[in-house]
Amino acid sequence: MRNFPPEVLLLIFDNLGPSDLSKTARCCRFYHALVTPRLYETLGIRVRSGIHDQRMPKLLSTLMRPSYLHQLIRRVEVVVDDDCLWTRETSTLLSIMLKHILSSPNVSTAIRSYSWAAAYPFTGLVFPNLQQLDCGAVGPQSIEWVRWHLNHCVSLAEVHLSFTLSCNLTQARAAALLNHANFSKVERLSLALTNVALFDPRNVPALKSLDLRYCPGAESFCQRLAVVGPPDLTEVRIVAHAESGTPDNFTAWLRSARNVE
Repeated sequence: MRNFPPEVLLLIFDNLGPSDLSKTARCCRFYHALVTPRLYETLGIRVRSGIHDQRMPKLLSTLMRPSYLHQLIRRVEVVVDDDCLWTRETSTLLSIMLKHILSSPNVSTAIRSYSWAAAYPFTGLVFPNLQQLDCGAVGPQSIEWVRWHLNHCVSLAEVHLSFTLSCNLTQARAAALLNHANFSKVERLSLALTNVALFDPRNVPALKSLDLRYCPGAESFCQRLAVVGPPDLTEVRIVAHAESGTPDNFTAWLRSARNVE
Protein backbone atom coordinates (compact mmCIF):
# COMPACT_ATOMS: atom_id res chain seq x y z
CA MET A 1 0.00 0.00 0.00
CA ARG A 2 2.96 2.34 0.39
CA ASN A 3 3.06 2.59 -3.41
CA PHE A 4 -0.54 3.81 -3.62
CA PRO A 5 -1.06 7.52 -4.36
CA PRO A 6 -1.97 9.54 -1.24
CA GLU A 7 -5.41 10.27 -2.73
CA VAL A 8 -6.18 6.54 -2.92
CA LEU A 9 -4.89 5.91 0.59
CA LEU A 10 -7.10 8.69 1.95
CA LEU A 11 -10.15 7.07 0.34
CA ILE A 12 -9.23 3.80 2.06
CA PHE A 13 -8.65 5.52 5.40
CA ASP A 14 -12.08 7.17 5.15
CA ASN A 15 -13.61 3.72 5.67
CA LEU A 16 -11.69 2.98 8.87
CA GLY A 17 -12.99 3.54 12.38
CA PRO A 18 -11.11 5.46 15.09
CA SER A 19 -9.46 2.33 16.50
CA ASP A 20 -8.12 1.19 13.12
CA LEU A 21 -7.04 4.72 12.23
CA SER A 22 -5.10 4.93 15.48
CA LYS A 23 -3.28 1.68 14.70
CA THR A 24 -2.58 2.80 11.14
CA ALA A 25 -1.09 6.07 12.35
CA ARG A 26 1.51 4.11 14.32
CA CYS A 27 2.71 2.08 11.33
CA CYS A 28 5.08 4.65 9.85
CA ARG A 29 5.65 8.37 9.55
CA PHE A 30 4.02 8.50 6.11
CA TYR A 31 0.78 6.93 7.36
CA HIS A 32 0.93 9.04 10.51
CA ALA A 33 1.01 12.25 8.45
CA LEU A 34 -1.98 11.12 6.38
CA VAL A 35 -4.11 9.64 9.15
CA THR A 36 -3.64 12.06 12.06
CA PRO A 37 -5.77 14.91 10.61
CA ARG A 38 -8.64 12.46 10.11
CA LEU A 39 -8.15 10.91 13.51
CA TYR A 40 -8.57 14.20 15.34
CA GLU A 41 -10.84 16.21 13.04
CA THR A 42 -13.87 15.08 15.06
CA LEU A 43 -13.89 15.57 18.81
CA GLY A 44 -16.53 12.92 19.39
CA ILE A 45 -17.72 12.16 22.91
CA ARG A 46 -20.37 9.54 23.62
CA VAL A 47 -21.49 9.01 27.20
CA ARG A 48 -22.95 5.58 27.84
CA SER A 49 -24.47 3.98 30.89
CA GLY A 50 -22.79 0.89 32.28
CA ILE A 51 -20.21 0.66 29.49
CA HIS A 52 -16.55 1.20 30.27
CA ASP A 53 -15.20 2.97 27.19
CA GLN A 54 -11.50 3.82 27.28
CA ARG A 55 -11.49 5.83 24.06
CA MET A 56 -13.12 8.96 25.46
CA PRO A 57 -10.77 9.34 28.48
CA LYS A 58 -7.75 8.73 26.23
CA LEU A 59 -8.93 11.28 23.70
CA LEU A 60 -9.62 13.95 26.31
CA SER A 61 -6.37 13.20 28.11
CA THR A 62 -4.42 13.63 24.88
CA LEU A 63 -6.16 16.86 23.93
CA MET A 64 -5.88 18.38 27.40
CA ARG A 65 -2.13 18.58 26.90
CA PRO A 66 -0.62 21.37 24.78
CA SER A 67 -0.38 19.99 21.27
CA TYR A 68 -0.74 20.85 17.59
CA LEU A 69 -3.59 18.32 17.53
CA HIS A 70 -5.99 21.04 18.72
CA GLN A 71 -5.57 22.73 15.35
CA LEU A 72 -6.95 19.65 13.57
CA ILE A 73 -10.39 19.70 15.23
CA ARG A 74 -13.23 20.61 12.87
CA ARG A 75 -16.26 19.00 14.50
CA VAL A 76 -17.52 18.73 18.08
CA GLU A 77 -20.04 15.96 18.76
CA VAL A 78 -21.44 15.07 22.18
CA VAL A 79 -23.99 12.26 22.50
CA VAL A 80 -25.50 11.03 25.75
CA ASP A 81 -27.49 7.78 25.75
CA ASP A 82 -31.09 8.02 26.97
CA ASP A 83 -30.47 5.63 29.87
CA CYS A 84 -27.48 7.61 31.12
CA LEU A 85 -27.78 9.99 34.07
CA TRP A 86 -26.72 13.40 32.75
CA THR A 87 -26.68 16.32 35.18
CA ARG A 88 -25.73 19.98 35.07
CA GLU A 89 -22.61 19.14 37.11
CA THR A 90 -21.53 16.49 34.61
CA SER A 91 -22.04 18.92 31.75
CA THR A 92 -20.09 21.63 33.59
CA LEU A 93 -17.13 19.32 34.09
CA LEU A 94 -17.08 18.35 30.41
CA SER A 95 -17.49 22.01 29.42
CA ILE A 96 -14.40 22.98 31.43
CA MET A 97 -12.34 20.44 29.51
CA LEU A 98 -13.79 21.48 26.16
CA LYS A 99 -13.08 25.14 26.83
CA HIS A 100 -9.47 24.28 27.66
CA ILE A 101 -9.13 22.29 24.44
CA LEU A 102 -10.99 24.59 22.05
CA SER A 103 -9.77 27.96 23.34
CA SER A 104 -6.34 27.44 21.82
CA PRO A 105 -5.45 30.04 19.15
CA ASN A 106 -7.42 29.64 15.91
CA VAL A 107 -9.20 26.47 17.09
CA SER A 108 -12.66 27.95 17.68
CA THR A 109 -12.66 29.63 14.26
CA ALA A 110 -11.78 26.32 12.59
CA ILE A 111 -14.80 24.47 14.02
CA ARG A 112 -17.33 23.75 11.25
CA SER A 113 -19.83 21.50 13.03
CA TYR A 114 -21.22 21.54 16.56
CA SER A 115 -23.58 18.85 17.80
CA TRP A 116 -24.70 18.42 21.41
CA ALA A 117 -27.45 15.84 21.84
CA ALA A 118 -27.95 16.37 25.57
CA ALA A 119 -29.11 18.95 28.08
CA TYR A 120 -26.93 21.87 29.23
CA PRO A 121 -24.91 22.35 26.03
CA PHE A 122 -21.41 23.76 26.15
CA THR A 123 -21.58 27.53 25.67
CA GLY A 124 -18.15 28.60 26.87
CA LEU A 125 -16.99 29.68 23.41
CA VAL A 126 -18.49 30.83 20.13
CA PHE A 127 -17.73 29.30 16.75
CA PRO A 128 -18.17 31.98 14.06
CA ASN A 129 -17.58 29.70 11.07
CA LEU A 130 -20.11 26.96 11.83
CA GLN A 131 -21.75 25.23 8.90
CA GLN A 132 -23.80 22.85 11.04
CA LEU A 133 -25.47 23.54 14.39
CA ASP A 134 -27.30 20.78 16.27
CA CYS A 135 -28.57 21.31 19.83
CA GLY A 136 -30.97 18.74 21.21
CA ALA A 137 -32.17 20.46 24.40
CA VAL A 138 -31.74 24.22 24.36
CA GLY A 139 -32.65 25.70 27.74
CA PRO A 140 -32.92 29.29 29.03
CA GLN A 141 -29.24 29.32 29.97
CA SER A 142 -28.10 28.64 26.40
CA ILE A 143 -30.69 30.34 24.20
CA GLU A 144 -28.61 33.52 23.76
CA TRP A 145 -25.63 31.40 22.74
CA VAL A 146 -27.80 29.77 20.07
CA ARG A 147 -29.14 33.17 18.99
CA TRP A 148 -25.59 34.49 18.51
CA HIS A 149 -24.71 31.65 16.14
CA LEU A 150 -27.96 31.93 14.18
CA ASN A 151 -27.32 35.64 13.66
CA HIS A 152 -23.58 35.64 12.99
CA CYS A 153 -22.64 32.36 11.28
CA VAL A 154 -22.97 33.30 7.61
CA SER A 155 -22.01 29.80 6.40
CA LEU A 156 -24.73 27.87 8.24
CA ALA A 157 -26.14 25.19 5.94
CA GLU A 158 -27.74 22.78 8.43
CA VAL A 159 -29.60 23.65 11.64
CA HIS A 160 -31.25 21.25 14.10
CA LEU A 161 -32.78 22.78 17.23
CA SER A 162 -35.03 21.56 20.01
CA PHE A 163 -36.04 23.90 22.83
CA THR A 164 -37.09 22.90 26.33
CA LEU A 165 -40.43 24.13 27.68
CA SER A 166 -38.58 26.22 30.27
CA CYS A 167 -37.42 28.51 27.44
CA ASN A 168 -40.99 29.83 27.22
CA LEU A 169 -40.66 30.57 23.52
CA THR A 170 -43.87 32.47 22.81
CA GLN A 171 -44.93 33.33 19.27
CA ALA A 172 -43.22 36.70 19.46
CA ARG A 173 -39.99 35.41 21.03
CA ALA A 174 -39.73 32.51 18.60
CA ALA A 175 -40.38 34.82 15.66
CA ALA A 176 -37.68 37.21 16.87
CA LEU A 177 -35.24 34.30 17.07
CA LEU A 178 -36.04 32.70 13.71
CA ASN A 179 -36.86 35.69 11.53
CA HIS A 180 -33.71 37.56 12.52
CA ALA A 181 -31.47 34.54 12.00
CA ASN A 182 -29.05 34.45 9.10
CA PHE A 183 -30.63 31.52 7.26
CA SER A 184 -29.67 32.67 3.76
CA LYS A 185 -27.58 29.54 3.08
CA VAL A 186 -29.45 27.03 5.25
CA GLU A 187 -30.48 23.99 3.20
CA ARG A 188 -31.63 21.66 6.00
CA LEU A 189 -33.73 22.96 8.90
CA SER A 190 -35.10 20.83 11.72
CA LEU A 191 -37.06 22.35 14.61
CA ALA A 192 -38.74 20.67 17.58
CA LEU A 193 -41.04 22.18 20.21
CA THR A 194 -40.57 25.60 18.61
CA ASN A 195 -43.43 27.98 17.93
CA VAL A 196 -43.42 28.65 14.19
CA ALA A 197 -46.74 30.53 13.98
CA LEU A 198 -44.98 33.74 12.90
CA PHE A 199 -41.92 32.20 11.24
CA ASP A 200 -41.50 33.59 7.73
CA PRO A 201 -40.44 30.88 5.21
CA ARG A 202 -38.93 33.61 3.02
CA ASN A 203 -36.11 33.78 5.57
CA VAL A 204 -34.82 30.39 4.33
CA PRO A 205 -34.63 30.90 0.54
CA ALA A 206 -32.16 28.05 -0.06
CA LEU A 207 -34.11 25.46 1.98
CA LYS A 208 -34.15 21.92 0.58
CA SER A 209 -35.26 19.89 3.62
CA LEU A 210 -37.69 20.89 6.40
CA ASP A 211 -38.51 18.88 9.52
CA LEU A 212 -40.95 20.22 12.13
CA ARG A 213 -41.70 18.12 15.21
CA TYR A 214 -44.50 19.12 17.57
CA CYS A 215 -44.09 22.79 16.72
CA PRO A 216 -47.03 25.02 17.77
CA GLY A 217 -48.29 27.13 14.90
CA ALA A 218 -47.33 24.58 12.25
CA GLU A 219 -50.71 24.98 10.53
CA SER A 220 -50.34 28.71 9.87
CA PHE A 221 -46.71 28.20 8.88
CA CYS A 222 -47.76 25.58 6.33
CA GLN A 223 -50.23 28.04 4.85
CA ARG A 224 -47.45 30.55 4.23
CA LEU A 225 -45.10 27.83 3.01
CA ALA A 226 -47.62 26.86 0.34
CA VAL A 227 -47.60 30.43 -0.96
CA VAL A 228 -43.92 31.35 -0.75
CA GLY A 229 -42.23 27.96 -0.48
CA PRO A 230 -38.49 27.95 -1.30
CA PRO A 231 -38.01 26.82 -4.93
CA ASP A 232 -35.50 24.08 -4.07
CA LEU A 233 -37.53 22.52 -1.24
CA THR A 234 -37.80 18.78 -1.95
CA GLU A 235 -38.36 17.21 1.46
CA VAL A 236 -40.97 18.16 4.06
CA ARG A 237 -41.67 16.27 7.26
CA ILE A 238 -44.13 17.55 9.85
CA VAL A 239 -45.00 15.65 13.02
CA ALA A 240 -47.87 17.20 14.97
CA HIS A 241 -50.48 16.28 17.53
CA ALA A 242 -53.46 14.32 16.23
CA GLU A 243 -55.88 17.22 16.73
CA SER A 244 -53.79 19.48 14.48
CA GLY A 245 -55.32 19.97 11.06
CA THR A 246 -53.67 20.35 7.67
CA PRO A 247 -54.51 23.56 5.76
CA ASP A 248 -56.26 22.90 2.45
CA ASN A 249 -53.91 25.11 0.47
CA PHE A 250 -50.90 23.29 1.92
CA THR A 251 -52.40 19.93 0.95
CA ALA A 252 -53.06 21.24 -2.55
CA TRP A 253 -49.51 22.58 -2.76
CA LEU A 254 -48.08 19.19 -1.78
CA ARG A 255 -50.14 17.52 -4.50
CA SER A 256 -48.97 19.95 -7.15
CA ALA A 257 -45.33 20.06 -6.05
CA ARG A 258 -44.09 16.88 -7.69
CA ASN A 259 -40.53 17.43 -6.48
CA VAL A 260 -41.55 17.44 -2.80
CA GLU A 261 -41.55 14.22 -0.81
